[in-house]
Amino acid sequence: MAQEILMLLVAGGLAIIAMLIALRLALWVITVVATGAGVLFGYAGEQGFVGVAAFIACWVFMFPVMVVLAAIIGLLNQPAH
Repeated sequence: MAQEILMLLVAGGLAIIAMLIALRLALWVITVVATGAGVLFGYAGEQGFVGVAAFIACWVFMFPVMVVLAAIIGLLNQPAH
């Protein structure tokens, strides 16, 4: 009985650690994508209304492509630590 409780505690602890790592990774990915989207929006804003309209249309109609593109641009625009 005590061994089963110990196994449950260890499994629960490992699950909490895995969730914390996954949460940190998810927050980092969201930050990178948001940075890339901001860079893309800045470039679209320089083009005027048509650029912003195309930017929004691309996010609506090409969402997966825009997420990957924003992630790549966000990775390339990370500040050096």
